Amino acid sequence: MGDIEEPTNLNKSHIEILHTIPESWMLRECEDYKKEMKSCYAFKSRFYQFYVHGKASECSHWEQSFDDCKEWSRNADVEAAKRIIANEKIRIKERLKGHYENNVWEKRTAPPEDWDVPLPDWLLKRQKESNLHTYFDGDKEENERVINDIVNGNQTEQKLPQFQQRQIEQETSSQEANKETSPPPVSNAVAVKDSDKEMELLLKQISSSDSKKESERRCSIM
Repeated sequence: MGDIEEPTNLNKSHIEILHTIPESWMLRECEDYKKEMKSCYAFKSRFYQFYVHGKASECSHWEQSFDDCKEWSRNADVEAAKRIIANEKIRIKERLKGHYENNVWEKRTAPPEDWDVPLPDWLLKRQKESNLHTYFDGDKEENERVINDIVNGNQTEQKLPQFQQRQIEQETSSQEANKETSPPPVSNAVAVKDSDKEMELLLKQISSSDSKKESERRCSIM
């Protein structure tokens, strides 16, 4: 089993002292607390808070954590670091409250027995024909180069990745197949003309039926 990677936003100030503080892995970089504070106070966030909770959320704990983080980074204030960790514990506890208080779904203690059974043949076939499979089986370096060019805004001599080319070919062949199997399109003028003919024929049938009924009525009177 490989080593567990440490979080990228882990606070690394005064690392020697940090190792002596319990649960110091909860301490993040000061910029993270600043972003959380600004996001909490933002007008858009206030709108969501009123929509979800019916009132504005309390943001002072983010401001306090930001100030304490600066104290820790500048002066190695252990008490300030402990206050941040305490706030993080409260936040995590509130975040997982719904999970631990859930009494509807029974929590698993082990994975299902058949979780690793082989996939059915039809799904394996679909998997092999997928764009993702084509991408990874194709020229990975070329695909990655094209994607990087698109991300970096390099529009010169760009080529579509293989999986996109394959998708376009499939769509083209599908459209051609539909053209071969579907009847030729009927123009509006032809459709209107046919409709007029049907209406004229129907009127003649109605007129003929009415004339026949009138003749029968006259014969019955005579």
